[in-house]
Amino acid sequence: MNNLVERIKERNFPVLFTKEDINKSGIGNNNLDIYFNEALEKGMIENVYTDYYVLGKGIRDVYIPEVVISQMLDKKSYVSTYSVLSDADWILDGVFTISSVTEGNTKIIDTDQFGSYTYDNIYKNINMAGIYWESINKYKYKRAKPLRALCDMLVMRNENICDV
Repeated sequence: MNNLVERIKERNFPVLFTKEDINKSGIGNNNLDIYFNEALEKGMIENVYTDYYVLGKGIRDVYIPEVVISQMLDKKSYVSTYSVLSDADWILDGVFTISSVTEGNTKIIDTDQFGSYTYDNIYKNINMAGIYWESINKYKYKRAKPLRALCDMLVMRNENICDV
């Protein structure tokens, strides 16, 4: 294991981090690029999306679920619509993308190894009714209850049935 990865593990670094986070923490030094590129090459650090990274599979303690990565990529979001409705067996469709509602910009993020994510901005201000914190392993993320996810989907489709 290289010096950079050892220091990231020692400091209980955030699960999802950027190269800038490493610089700000004081871990980075003159050899940061050398150690960082070596860690990427050897799989000790894995690229999730653009400038977002996680420790490699052999280095991190536990599996990072896609729903958790979804929340980390957009902190102003919560998992909802198709993802929640499929998990609750309210729809029969197979869902291969983590769908979320966000206060940020509507976007789609496709990663090579960590799944696909959609973020829809459907509210000016998100009311937290029907949204709760879910825990998986040692990670937490925001998730809609099935009824809230159904309302989100109806709002997304411009159906004026739910008033949240």
